Amino acid sequence: MSKFSERLKEARQYKGYSQKFMAKLLEITESGYAHWEQGRTEPNVETLRRICQILDVRSDYLIGLENEDGTHNTDDLFYSDGVHTIKHRRS
Repeated sequence: MSKFSERLKEARQYKGYSQKFMAKLLEITESGYAHWEQGRTEPNVETLRRICQILDVRSDYLIGLENEDGTHNTDDLFYSDGVHTIKHRRS
C-alpha cells in the first residue's frame, strides 16, 4: 500500500466519511475511489485538489512529501542537475 493510499484512507475515516460518500462528492464510481485506497490507481491532479478540499488536508501530506506536523518528509531525497535526477532512500 502506498503512502498516498494509506493517508487517503486515514483522512477519510478521520472525517467519518464512507467511500461511497467520497465517490459521490467526486462524481466517480465507488470502485474507482476504492482503487485509490487500495493503491491500485491514483487520482489526477485536479481530483487530488478536490480531495484535499473535501478532507481539509494538504496535497503534500497526502502524497507523502509532508509529515503530519507539517514538516517536510526527508525519507526520500532527490538530487537533480537539470538533466539527471537521482533518488536516494534513507535506510
